[in-house]
Amino acid sequence: MVADKLPGAVTGLAVSPTGDTWAIADSIIYRVRGQNIQLYSTESDEPYVALAVDGANNVVTATGTSAALYRLAANGAGTGHYDTPVRDAGRRALWGDVTWMGHTGIGDQLFIQTRSGDTSEPDPSWSGWSSAIGAPGTRIQSPAARYLQARVTLEKSSNSADGPVLHSLAITYLPENQRPSVQFAAPTVGSYVSKTVTVSWTGSDPDGDTLSYELYSSDDDGKTWQHVNTSAIKNNTGVKNSTAIVAKPAMPAIASTAAKPSSDAASQIAKLKAELDKHPELPAAVRAQILAHASSEIATQPVTPPSPEPPATGPISEPTFSWDTTHVPDGVYLLKVVASDKASNATGALDAEAISDRFTVANNVPEILTDPPAVNGGESIIKGVVRTSIADVASVQFKLDDGPLTAAEAVGGLFDSANAPFIAHLGTLTKGPHKIEFQVTDQSGNWSTKSVTFTE
Repeated sequence: MVADKLPGAVTGLAVSPTGDTWAIADSIIYRVRGQNIQLYSTESDEPYVALAVDGANNVVTATGTSAALYRLAANGAGTGHYDTPVRDAGRRALWGDVTWMGHTGIGDQLFIQTRSGDTSEPDPSWSGWSSAIGAPGTRIQSPAARYLQARVTLEKSSNSADGPVLHSLAITYLPENQRPSVQFAAPTVGSYVSKTVTVSWTGSDPDGDTLSYELYSSDDDGKTWQHVNTSAIKNNTGVKNSTAIVAKPAMPAIASTAAKPSSDAASQIAKLKAELDKHPELPAAVRAQILAHASSEIATQPVTPPSPEPPATGPISEPTFSWDTTHVPDGVYLLKVVASDKASNATGALDAEAISDRFTVANNVPEILTDPPAVNGGESIIKGVVRTSIADVASVQFKLDDGPLTAAEAVGGLFDSANAPFIAHLGTLTKGPHKIEFQVTDQSGNWSTKSVTFTE
């Protein structure tokens, strides 16, 4: 195939004495010589309807509507233009260099001009034609836009046999960077987490750019954000003070004394009183004993500082991160992930962010407060309260001597708060020493144990 996608139907075809093939299609004259095709046109856009070549290799064409004849001399000077089809970069683009392959004869000239715009067809909003570019590899001066058109100007001198020939034309461009997107996957809304939690998200970039991520946390509903690697040292930055964290040890057999959360003593007692007020069925003596016991234990409770924060590791390359929540106080949190394509864009990098749903961090282990054993209706019981920093109590179990684990009764019917009164029903006890071991868990999976020994 010599040529395809001509602007119109071929309405004339002739072969010259020198072996060139001439054709007309629409308002353009084509000369085919070997693998080269030359285009000729007049200032008029009227289609040609007839074509002839004389013995001197002169070409004559005719138009229909205006009934005009045009003669293309075999030799002689002349200037022609070829406007390329409008090229679509897909979105706004920065134009690079224009290069071409061709050749010129003695005195011939070949140069390129460009214009650009944001509509698919040139209109007054487009830029004007740029200044002429006469050397391949020259930067295009047309402004950034979505569409570009080039004009090729060919000037044949009288000393040139064939005139200038253009074989190919190429233009480089850089499409405008597109913003990435990111969405959270975990933690989910309303979830409770503790210790090390896997934070995950999905990120994508329409340009296929490499993404990196930064992760931030907020315990004040998004008013302030701290990088996850620096949030444990808030009290050193003047942002806010962090409360003490007690980490959960590995799960042993039921034996040890409960580790206790640490916070302001007066606040803890006030919360306990408020919870006890919800249960008027508790005898006043039991209520007083629980408060006295709580006050005593809180007063002697040691404060365990947060574990040291690991050094910052820089941007995250994968859409997942193992967050050690023991470096932040218990509370309701939001996470924010910022995705950036700066790894693929030296300039003009863009980012996107996503904010997680609210979830709860709870690392303080539950505290078990118990009253001395008592007899009620012929059976022995122990009354107590489980206190947590923020997560609701999930379960309370006890083991009497070498017996099996048994569920304690939730006062009020269920455990649904951070201060949960309970009753351990021991049945009828034999005379002598006994040992009761309590095991409690909260919604975050934190647990603690407490042993009580007494003689019946």
